[in-house]
Formats: sequence, C-alpha cells, structure tokens
Amino acid sequence: MKKIYQCTTWKFEIAGDNVSILISDEIKKCIYKELQSCHQSIVVITAFCKQNALEFMQKNCNETIKDKTLIVRFQLKDIINGATDLQIYEYCKSHEWKMYAYFDLHAKMYIFDDKNGVIGSANLTNKGILLEEGGNLEMAEKCEVDETDIQRVNCLIKGSVEMDDRIYSIMKAEALDKMKNRTSSELGWSKRITDLFRPVENMLFVNDFPEYDTAKESLGQKIEFLEMSKGESLTEIQQAFSLCRAYRWLLELLQKHSGEMYFGEITVELHSALVNDPKPYRKDVKVLLARLLEWTQELECKEVIVDRPRHSQRVRLSQKVN
Repeated sequence: MKKIYQCTTWKFEIAGDNVSILISDEIKKCIYKELQSCHQSIVVITAFCKQNALEFMQKNCNETIKDKTLIVRFQLKDIINGATDLQIYEYCKSHEWKMYAYFDLHAKMYIFDDKNGVIGSANLTNKGILLEEGGNLEMAEKCEVDETDIQRVNCLIKGSVEMDDRIYSIMKAEALDKMKNRTSSELGWSKRITDLFRPVENMLFVNDFPEYDTAKESLGQKIEFLEMSKGESLTEIQQAFSLCRAYRWLLELLQKHSGEMYFGEITVELHSALVNDPKPYRKDVKVLLARLLEWTQELECKEVIVDRPRHSQRVRLSQKVN
C-alpha cells in the first residue's frame, strides 16, 4: 500500500505498510526515539523553524551522526512575524548542520538514516512538536521510506540554496533593517536576495498555479498557491508571485528557448512538466497557462512581456527586447 502526501511544493509516495498515526505529543516522543536510534543521517524539512526546537534535535541525537541537514522556507515575513528565528543559521553552523533555504517550502518531514520518516503537519517549532504548553494540535505519520523517496528528497535539496556566511550576512542585514522600519508592503526579500534563490523547477502541480482568473479577484482572499492567508494589496501579491514555482518555471523555460515562445509551445511544455496523477487534460492545461500569463501582465512583472503580434499570444523575456 502506498501513502501519497502532496503539499504545495512536493509530492511524496511513501511505500510500505508500516505506518502509524501520531497526534501532538506523540510526534515529539517519536522524533526523540528516532534520534536515539539514529546513527548516520538526519534530514529535517520544515516551513518554520525555531532555535529552541532545533536545539532539541541537536541535544538528543547521537554524536555519531555526521550528516545533519535542515531545509527551511526562510521567508522574510516568517522571520519578522516570529515563525522562524533568523539566528538558526548561526546555530546550524556551530553544530555542523547544513542549512538550505527554499522560499516556497510548505512540507514538514523528518527522516532518520534514510529509513524511517515522520511526515505531517508539525513544523520544527516549540508549538509544532509540543516543546511548550499550549502547543498546536498536529498530526503526522511514522513510516518507512525507500530509495525512491530519498531520491525525491535529494531533488528538493538540489533545488534549494545552501546557506553560507555571505548569503546570511546579506539576509541578516536586510531583515534587521526591515524589522526596524516595518511596513505591510515590505515583507518580502529584496531583488538582490531573491536573485540568489532561483531553484530549478523541474516538477509542477496544478495547485502551483493561480486559482483565480485575475490577481484583483484574489484581493482580500486566501491565495493557496502563494501560501498567503489574505492578499492585502497587489504589491504584496506581486512580491509573492515573483517567487512562486509556476512563474519561475516560465522564466527558466523562456531562457532555454532563446527568450521567446508562443502559447501553444508553452502549453506542450507545461503538460509535460505537470506531474499530477492523472495528468490534466490539455484544455485544462491551457486554462492554467492563461491564468499564469494574465497574472504576469496584471502584476506588471518586469521580466516577461506578453503580446499578440498575430493570432497566438507571444511570451518573451524583456531583456530580449531591443
């Protein structure tokens, strides 16, 4: 029996029947037990991360473990709102954890020795794994992972950016500055930083695309594909859209095709890139692409120009324009 887990960014198919459901404090107890029996590697995939929770992982793992990996979303808004601690990079560095950032990350997964996994809703935070009273009601499943699952996790790591002193110093300076001068329109990293975080997008899901026909329709609404609880302004939406997987995929596709493609050509590429099972019909793929291009135009994304010189829409990179 296969257990299929799909989040905004990644889909995992966990093979095997040895699956147990965990609730709240059972998650922490299970993680603790796995830490005690783990000897080679730990991989933590979490949208949010607090240093106290990371310390729990470090203090309870065996000294024999040399391969420790943390993948976290590390969005500026998460840091400003207190969901993630800025200084976790410094802790990772001093305790020999490799830290990666992936701005679209929503998954929560803990993998021990490439064999056992805990996957569910629990972030590596005090409330997520119940390190304090009044924690969240979380659910997870303990399961076995196989070689295919590990390959998918490795694909996620390759698509992330490994943090180093240079990147961290830039992000730290910007985060501290924006904490002092906070406004609702300044909850995204600057272009200087986002340009460093352009992971290769080789897999897409239908829910990576806009659920509304236009960006204006999403104002004041929950925007699932952008992980926004409420779109307060087009400026805020534009900042999130410029980092979303579908838009980054479009930029990469155009770069591979000399900076210019037509609607039909992009539709064929998109149909191949979508990994939903079953795959959507071609007519539905056209709707996804039409929405993506509509949002690109409406939000005035500077990297892309959409026009119609004849009958079909043409999409091109702005730097190709003379």
